[in-house]
Amino acid sequence: MKKTTILVSLIVFTGITVILPLFGTDDSYCNAQILPKSLLQRIEVKATKEEIIKNLETLKDTTRDKGNNKSDERFMSFYGLGGGDYSETYNEVAKTLADILENDPNDRVRAVAASVFHVLNDYSDSLDIKVIKTLEKALNDKAVEIKLEVAGALVNLGYYKENNAYSILENFVRGKDNEKWDLESTKTNDPLELEYYNEEAARYRIRNKAILYIAIVHTPETEALLVEMTKDPRESVRNHAIAMLKEHFNRK
Repeated sequence: MKKTTILVSLIVFTGITVILPLFGTDDSYCNAQILPKSLLQRIEVKATKEEIIKNLETLKDTTRDKGNNKSDERFMSFYGLGGGDYSETYNEVAKTLADILENDPNDRVRAVAASVFHVLNDYSDSLDIKVIKTLEKALNDKAVEIKLEVAGALVNLGYYKENNAYSILENFVRGKDNEKWDLESTKTNDPLELEYYNEEAARYRIRNKAILYIAIVHTPETEALLVEMTKDPRESVRNHAIAMLKEHFNRK
């Protein structure tokens, strides 16, 4: 099965660059930070086996978490995994991410762990079924960010027909019951980051990311959903839908 990697530009961990994609701000910023593959300026990071192992050790060490729920070093290690040859480490990477997803007390860290599963696309057919079951279990998480990233990971890995990952993404795309979404995992205790936080924008950011994730399922149902979203009242939602129709369904 053809796999498509979706990259979220969280490479530069300084100042507002990390704040905008991680938290609810004016969702127009998200258009610049989260784009379809053809529009995203991609930074290829080729991690060596030694670097991958080192990053995994950092990810496991919760004592490295910084104050105010920021977890800077651990976030750096997630994205330090980057691209590379995972032929010798994919099992350890998958199990580490699954363990964090299941047991870490920090919802933001758990959400990012789910989002990083995309680096294992080439090895999805070889992943331990326990890893997939952990992802499927997390579809029931109350934190909206975790549900979104887990559903996106299962779709990206090709394990969505046996569960409700697709319908979860569809509901996010439509913004269904968004007033009930648990947005706590999108927030932070850091005063600077809270200054930019906007709950309404956080909801639209979730919808926009869901559009990117569901678009790799090349079915008439997905195409119809994206066409519907081109008529959404929110400009950013329309723009994301139009971009995905162009990239995945050859719409002009």
